[in-house]
Amino acid sequence: NLSTTYGKLLTEAVCGQEAELGDGTTSVLHLTIKLYDEAKRIMHSGVKLSSILDGYRKAAYECVQFLQAASQSMEYWAALTSPHTQTPTQLCCRRVLKCPTGPQDQTFLANLLAEAIETIKDPLPGPLPSFDPLDIWIIAESGWSSSQSSVHDGLLIPRIDPNHFDITTVTTVAFVSEDPFVTSQLQKNVKTVFENATELRDWKNQQEIHVQMSVSRLMNLGVNMLLCGSKLATLTKQYLKQANVLFIDELSEVTLLRLCRLCNGRLVRHISDLIRGYIGQASKVHSISVGSKSWIQVIPANRKSVSLLLRASNVYLADELKRCCEQAIHSLQCLRRSNDTNLIPGGGAMEFKLHSHLQTIAKTVADSKRRAVEAFSNCVLSMAHLLIENTGADVHSFSMELLDRLQTQPSMDGGPDNSAPVALGVSFDHTRPCDVVEKGIFDFVVVRCSVYATATDVVCTILEDSSLDMRQTQNNTLSAATSALSALNVNVPSVEKIKEKEWILKIG
Repeated sequence: NLSTTYGKLLTEAVCGQEAELGDGTTSVLHLTIKLYDEAKRIMHSGVKLSSILDGYRKAAYECVQFLQAASQSMEYWAALTSPHTQTPTQLCCRRVLKCPTGPQDQTFLANLLAEAIETIKDPLPGPLPSFDPLDIWIIAESGWSSSQSSVHDGLLIPRIDPNHFDITTVTTVAFVSEDPFVTSQLQKNVKTVFENATELRDWKNQQEIHVQMSVSRLMNLGVNMLLCGSKLATLTKQYLKQANVLFIDELSEVTLLRLCRLCNGRLVRHISDLIRGYIGQASKVHSISVGSKSWIQVIPANRKSVSLLLRASNVYLADELKRCCEQAIHSLQCLRRSNDTNLIPGGGAMEFKLHSHLQTIAKTVADSKRRAVEAFSNCVLSMAHLLIENTGADVHSFSMELLDRLQTQPSMDGGPDNSAPVALGVSFDHTRPCDVVEKGIFDFVVVRCSVYATATDVVCTILEDSSLDMRQTQNNTLSAATSALSALNVNVPSVEKIKEKEWILKIG
């Protein structure tokens, strides 16, 4: 129950994992629940709570040490993947991108995201690229195949007005939220019913003069492109075309603010508020065709930006692909801040090896902690079993085949003839164990270490608090029963005697 104190503690741990590293939240949740269930089971068999806590912490420490010893740099693993032409950026994007439509689409979209990042990344040293997420404009569109997704320079805006796109080189851009024709009506609070035709004609002349003055102000400031949030009136479009000013209207506030930032401009409400310092700069604005649809491409003058056009068969899938790409970008930003970008084989390969390693460790610890370490190893193995179940394969036969093949193939350290290391695990396009290194399936070691450390801390905290609460409740119950019996003039032994002899107290 997430509304309880322990549920809130688990929620905070999962949210902290997401905010700090951007990955591993499901693993933290799954492992925490499994460890708690195992702790309750072995507590009922007579194992003390202190022994369980010590065994869990010992197992978590061994897991972290084992994973850090097995981790290697991205360049090392990139040279072993198939195809061998993968860059470290492509390898990272394949790891953090979780595509719901299958492994082929995941590889395709990961390469697209890597291409977008490589276009805008800063020339800073480091295994992970340094980039600003706001420079990637993600657009989701339905009614197409996902294989038709593409990357384009600048920002793409759906083309609404089919006319007036003769200008291909734009130097100055103005950002306005309201149409000057509509603004003039709101400012003057003009009535909509007129007594005669002369009054109506005079009102139209006033509005026309106001629009002419607004367009003249744009020309005096040297603006040759107007981006407006509201729908431009026909009169406004007419004068803008006569002045040879390119315009795009009905833009969302998010799009306007993004364009303002990339073009170094500032959004104003009215053209009368516009000054020269608020005008942005663009190097090129023109119309392009992607498939059978036309777009307006805005390329900023002094900043690199890209548009990632994601296409899918329906609206739900398109939105899901957009969410996956945004989550992948967030994960890359978090991992770069962690300063630890080493990788380990994924797909459950390390969970099988950790299970075997912890079983060996359990034989070297005291008998009181052995069952806790063994329980921890079973919980680790359950994470690999969960991946196997998601592929539709039988868990028992898959695990037995994987363990048999591990006996005959070289380990991650390589074979005796310096052959390539092999890490057998789970791939969603296979129902049998495969080499996850060759498939390019990896995990960030900092994420996996954080999963084991976080889940262990949460479980130990919950078990300690629940034990204190249980003892406090027991003491309160015994004290209340003693007071009640004393009030009835019943000879009651001390609380310690009651605990020792397990007295049954009856009232009434």
